[in-house]
Amino acid sequence: MQKPVVVETGCIRAEDDFTAGWFAGVFGLWVDAHGGTLDSVDMSRANVSFARK
Repeated sequence: MQKPVVVETGCIRAEDDFTAGWFAGVFGLWVDAHGGTLDSVDMSRANVSFARK
């Protein structure tokens, strides 16, 4: 697959809790290695701010 596009609903919201949206962390690394993009959307501005960091 060339330049995959992944869209996630909900985003990472805690560093040490692997049930707290870690899909973004794992697939962020995957799309980075494959030249793709990952877009996450979340209803919480706090979660979005955390995910950006």
